[in-house]
Amino acid sequence: MKFVNIDPFERKSNIIKAHPEFNNIITLFDYYIKLIDRITDLINNTIVMFKLKEKSYLYQHDHLESAMYTLKSIKECVSIGNFSDANILIRKLNDDLFFYLFVLELDNNHQIIFSDQADKKEFELFTKNLNFFIKWNNNNLKDFYISRHALSYIKKSKTVNDLINKYKLEEEWRIINKKLNNFVHNNGRNYCRQNYKILSSNEIDQVFLELRNKVSFILNIVVVLLVLIKPHYIMSIDHIMFLDSNMTPPEGSQYWIASFIQDFFDEHLNQYNPELKIFLKENTYMEIL
Repeated sequence: MKFVNIDPFERKSNIIKAHPEFNNIITLFDYYIKLIDRITDLINNTIVMFKLKEKSYLYQHDHLESAMYTLKSIKECVSIGNFSDANILIRKLNDDLFFYLFVLELDNNHQIIFSDQADKKEFELFTKNLNFFIKWNNNNLKDFYISRHALSYIKKSKTVNDLINKYKLEEEWRIINKKLNNFVHNNGRNYCRQNYKILSSNEIDQVFLELRNKVSFILNIVVVLLVLIKPHYIMSIDHIMFLDSNMTPPEGSQYWIASFIQDFFDEHLNQYNPELKIFLKENTYMEIL
């Protein structure tokens, strides 16, 4: 009898891929990858530029692009059973997307630089945070924390703050980040072993459930916050297409939203928390159905 020596990495990957929930979680990751890709295409011509002391800094939505590729890496880690690494990358995904929201909120407040009547404290806060962006742009960002700086800054928006407080999103976000930090810092034997241990079917069920919940929470909340911070970023291309064709756009078409965004609200956001969709309908000028 001839014994086949199966590579341990291949063996673990085969077990993961044979699990009945494997295709479902991979399909979910593929959906989110495509979602970010389509949002990136939708805002491709949107310019974000900052000026400070006669210097200009162009931002090209780098963090959104990075998040899409990080999701692809998470998907690959899951497919080979490197669950500890997948959680570490989910933490990176979270940080990239919240830094992105931070930059967009900076853009919303950019006019402070040019105002002679700006409140002194608001001006100082803006320039402090803008300098974080400039340091990032110059590849020397240090001592920047998503919770302390990015999240607290976007919460300066009353609507964003109302949403986060009303639905206790920050508490849930902190719980998820605490779990992710355990993997980042390898805070225990179980976190370490999730990269190499052969898990039972029930253990894989639990890991898949936790991965799904973490990624879904981050993507749902980030898209909701994106709509509150930059409502026009989800505008349907129909309005632009009419203008490009030298045709008069239908009245109100600038408030139509992209169909794939509407699908996301209906199929994913509703599943997470339908009240968030209602909040968006009541607090933005876009026509969310």
